[in-house]
Amino acid sequence: MGLFDRGRKRGQSSTPTGQAVEDLGFEAYCPAGHSLTGKRQESFQAVRCPECGEGIFILPTSWLPVPPMASVSELISLSRIRQAAVIEPVDSDDSEVETTKPAEVGRTVPPQIPLKDASRPPDLRSQAMPVDDPAAKYQVGNANKPVPQAEFERMVSQDADRQSNARNSSRPSPIPEAVVNKQLIEDEMESDEEYDEELEARPPFYKRISRGVWIGLGVFLIISLTVFIQLRQAHREQLPQLANLGRTEGITKLDDGKFDEAKQILTAAASAYDEMSDKTEEADIVRQAARESAIFADLASRPIEDILDSVAAGPNGHSDFVNLDQGRSLIVESRVTKTPDQGGEYDIDFRVAVGPGPAPARPLGRLDLNGLKLLNDLKPNVGDTILIGVRLKDLELQDGIWWIRLENASGVMITHWKALNAIGWPVTERSKSEKNPAEPSNR
Repeated sequence: MGLFDRGRKRGQSSTPTGQAVEDLGFEAYCPAGHSLTGKRQESFQAVRCPECGEGIFILPTSWLPVPPMASVSELISLSRIRQAAVIEPVDSDDSEVETTKPAEVGRTVPPQIPLKDASRPPDLRSQAMPVDDPAAKYQVGNANKPVPQAEFERMVSQDADRQSNARNSSRPSPIPEAVVNKQLIEDEMESDEEYDEELEARPPFYKRISRGVWIGLGVFLIISLTVFIQLRQAHREQLPQLANLGRTEGITKLDDGKFDEAKQILTAAASAYDEMSDKTEEADIVRQAARESAIFADLASRPIEDILDSVAAGPNGHSDFVNLDQGRSLIVESRVTKTPDQGGEYDIDFRVAVGPGPAPARPLGRLDLNGLKLLNDLKPNVGDTILIGVRLKDLELQDGIWWIRLENASGVMITHWKALNAIGWPVTERSKSEKNPAEPSNR
């Protein structure tokens, strides 16, 4: 709360009951002598006389407290004052007033002040306005001649315009938007130029780094490079051991049906042969065993017939396929019935009846061999029997046939009969043959 607010609050608190500062009235006279009454406000008032149209300035209410009125008991009657001192006539020629003796002994009487009757205030209507009066600049018109209403409204409108112009002249004129934008662009260009100069003045980054930091960074790089070389050398020393482990234990575990362990050992051994860039026959045998171990380790948990029946039963079956069987492997042994030389794509006599009912009336499931990289590399002939492992990609019903979509790069020839025997695959007749099962055979 400011000083003026505290003073206004104190003035309001000291005002007698029933008389507020806002209720203070005024009585003013225009230069023509017309009386105008009203109530003062917190701000000044510049009004026009409704009779002659002359301007009148009304002071605002004061923020100072209203002085309290004296009580009747505090007033001193005139009779008591006259009893306190004997008044003698004052000679007009004497410049000093002589005091009389006090009426009572032992009491000092102060000098007498001559009393005069209060004179009646002059009539403003009969007297001319003083020259130094601010209101004298207004021309006093005929008090008996009223101002027309249109003229009065015009004068009030002119006063309002003058007051508005006075307020606007005290405010700073707005800067045009184009000037502001131009100034902003210039300021931005100056800041960019200063920034560019600062960048040019700054030394290069490598010069701002202390010599100790460069030394520490060099030592760290040397140590890191040394550790990396040692780890790589130790890893390369282990590569022959990993390869030998896959050739011995990995293939043995694959034939024994321990597919998860065989997959781990043979995958590491095949990677070791690849890093050593070994292209010998032993390396090819380990790589083939690693591919077969991945097929055996990732076999689908249920037969392909059950998978097709589940997918054909409803939409939930396809969701189960995606969650359980998509990406899993499948082993297929079948005879080639069609090759690209005869027009079209490869086809085999692999068919799966889908759904209940008699077999001829049910839709069939077929392998989609289109784009299978293994067959394009192997190029079997019509009538050749192939034994391969593939991975399931999707199942789709098209033209009454359930097509079993395969991953194109997932084909692997199955050559390990003992591994097939471990999963219960019927290989009795083939195991008696001395022909390499990796090669297609006619039967």
